[in-house]
Formats: sequence, C-alpha cells, structure tokens
Amino acid sequence: MTRTLDDLRGALHAEADAAAYPDVDVLVSGARRRVAEARRRRLAVLGAVTAAVMVVGGVAITRPTHQALPQPAGTGATAPAPSPTVTPTDSLPASQSAADARSYGIDFAVAALPMGVRVQQLDPAIWPVGTSQASTPEGLWLVSRPTETGANGELVEYGELLLLTPDRSQILSAYPFRGVPPQWLLVTQDAIYCGRQGDGGLPDSMVCRVDRSTGALIVVVFPNTVDSAFSDPQTGVVESQALDGRPGSWRLAGSLPPADLQHVPQLTADGLVFARDPNQAGGGKALRLDPVTLK
Repeated sequence: MTRTLDDLRGALHAEADAAAYPDVDVLVSGARRRVAEARRRRLAVLGAVTAAVMVVGGVAITRPTHQALPQPAGTGATAPAPSPTVTPTDSLPASQSAADARSYGIDFAVAALPMGVRVQQLDPAIWPVGTSQASTPEGLWLVSRPTETGANGELVEYGELLLLTPDRSQILSAYPFRGVPPQWLLVTQDAIYCGRQGDGGLPDSMVCRVDRSTGALIVVVFPNTVDSAFSDPQTGVVESQALDGRPGSWRLAGSLPPADLQHVPQLTADGLVFARDPNQAGGGKALRLDPVTLK
C-alpha cells in the first residue's frame, strides 16, 4: 500500500512537473523559432541600415573625390585649370643670337625680340607705293618694322632690311637703319636696293645698296634741314659724326633732292633713276645715282 501511495505521489509530481515545465524538445523547438525570427528581424534592420549607410557613404565619398581629381577637358563639367600667364620673352626664343647681332651691328635689345615681333612687313594696304619683299635664290628679302618700341621707345624710328629663310623662320642677314627705316626694296642681278622718302615724322631720306655676292652695305642719306636725325641737338647742324659706328659704308649727301624717293627707282643704262617729285617746287627733278657707289 505504501509503495502504491509513493508511486501515486511520483505520478502526481510528474504530472505537476509536466504541467509546469513543458517538454524539452518543445522548449528547444520554440526557442529556435523565436531565435530565428529575431535573427530575421535583426538582419532585416541591419540590411536596411547597411544599405542606407552605403548610399550615404557613396555620396559622401564620391563627391569629394570627384571634385578633387582633375577631369580631362571635354569629359565633364569641370574645366581644366588655366595655364600660367607668360610673356613672349618667356615662351619664345630670340630672333637672333648675340654673336650674329654683334657681327651685323644689331642692338641686343632688337636681337632678343621674338621673330613674330621683330619681323613685320609693311602692310601693302597702308603702304602701296613700293615693294617690301622679294624672293631670291639666297632667301627672302624683306623690309621690316618691329612692332615693339622698347623701354625707351628706341624702336619707334627703327627699321631693317632682312634676308630670311623662305619660311621666315630664321634671319640669315640683317641690316639696321636707325632714324631712316626703309620703305621699299628693289632686286637686281647684282644688288638689293632699299630706300625711303622723308616725311613729317622722320624727315630724312635714304637710299641703300647691298651687294648680293659679298653682303656689303652702302647707304647715302639725304638729311632734312629741319629736325634731322643726324643733326647736333644743340646747334641743329647736320654732322657726319652722327654716322659713326653704323655697319657698312654710310655717307651724308647734300640737300634733299626734288626727286621721288618714295617709289621704287628704275635701273637703266644711265644708272639708278628716281622719277621727279611733282610735289616739289617747279615740278621736281629726276635723280640718277651710280648703281654701284650710289654717288
């Protein structure tokens, strides 16, 4: 009877325990379901947060990187940075070496000018009365007026007779004319002639000859009686010393002739002939010069 009562008590306790504590498998199964559900919720939340962070992070990283890196021209809205400003002397070579300038009596300031500044042909539209260039077997002869005036304006009254390569990229020979810049040139079999007619700004006239074989230069100057570039600043008297130091053979002639030195002369059996100047008193008078000596 006692055993039976004990068995009954055990059975009752087992039932009570079963009621208070469900089956372990059931508990584990339920726990697993709850853990899996919670994990799914956490993953969902984490995925959403990660996606948001990736989007926000993508914007935060992409924009500063895009702005910091330069873009090739034409591939984006950002233009390339401008190049630093440079002066012609910084970016372009000198038109002539110092040694060549010295041999031709060219000022170093002129030789230092770039070709595009120094080599400037007279505009035919502005100066239609004479030829200012001619092609020859030895190169291109050109009457040039540099466009720069220099720090003290020393090139305002300056001109040159140049021998260039056919493409105008290099100076082969240079002849300076301070105070009497040439206006025209004439090519003959033996020589290149150049000249000018004095005007209100530069009153002196000039005729030159360059031997095509030797390169020797002869210049004859016809000074004006007023404001001549070759006169003494104190007395106003024209002096031959003003020609000292110029390359070639220079000489002062007499008074300004009544001939037309503005136009190209003709080489005839009588010499180098300039037509009369109709603007001179009495209708002017023709001028004949020896084609070799200019006398």
